[in-house]
Amino acid sequence: MHYYLDQILNDYEIRKNLTRVYKICINADMDNRLMPFYLLYFAWDDLDHYEENHYFEGADLSNIEGVLKEQAQIWIDKYVHGIEVEEKVEEPKEEVVMNKISEPKLELLKRESFWDFLRNIWKRK
Repeated sequence: MHYYLDQILNDYEIRKNLTRVYKICINADMDNRLMPFYLLYFAWDDLDHYEENHYFEGADLSNIEGVLKEQAQIWIDKYVHGIEVEEKVEEPKEEVVMNKISEPKLELLKRESFWDFLRNIWKRK
């Protein structure tokens, strides 16, 4: 598996090596770890025939090789080198809504730390 993905990253027979990885996925009972390559195989085929795909979001004829290489690098990093790649998840931005009537601001009371609290107890004795 690693060998074929390395070949893809080195621009050597990209489609042929993707087909090999696709076949490995089928023979591995559709192992979840290989599914991106299974989906990319069908996405590329659809792009060749219909110029659109419904298998891999964001992949089109202009970037399919780059998407495949990105997935190959992620797979190698994760399963060969043990490097987990975190996906960027954008958190929704909070909107601040101002009321016409504002409430008075309360000042926060400064609390002493636990250790300062204990120190003060010992000083009192």
